[in-house]
Amino acid sequence: MLPIGRLSPGGDQRDGCLPVGSVLNLEPPSTSVNGFADPPVNTTIQPHPVVQAGGPIGLTVAVDESIWEAARASRGWLDAANGTGQTELTCRILKLTEEAGEASAAWIGLLGQNPRKGVTHTREDVAAELADVAFTALVAIESLGLDAQTALDACAAKVRSRLTGQ
Repeated sequence: MLPIGRLSPGGDQRDGCLPVGSVLNLEPPSTSVNGFADPPVNTTIQPHPVVQAGGPIGLTVAVDESIWEAARASRGWLDAANGTGQTELTCRILKLTEEAGEASAAWIGLLGQNPRKGVTHTREDVAAELADVAFTALVAIESLGLDAQTALDACAAKVRSRLTGQ
């Protein structure tokens, strides 16, 4: 079962999930941004590649060194501009919530959930906002005085152990 959003009438919804192989009919609002009705989009629910592979696979955190350097440089820039006190650290951690809200707003805009606005975002917009969340988290980790790469590697190891049952 995979989590889903809204279902069209007649959809098979159980606890907010659809079984793999179900067809999800994403019905856009009555009018799109251009004023014309868009046809429903049918999407067949597919398992994540890890599930589809028939068993756990290794996850490797292979992130370009420039990302870690950018996170450290961003932390340095913020430290120089705003200081390093507890209030500043609190703001950097709270910034994650702001960025997550922007990702949520982009997803709502992609679905066209607000009938007044219609469809306002693309998947690329959502991905860009999610990337902002991820990068902001790396900067927050660095701001705690910890190494973001080490923290992310530890997180990936935890996920790997869940996938392999070890």
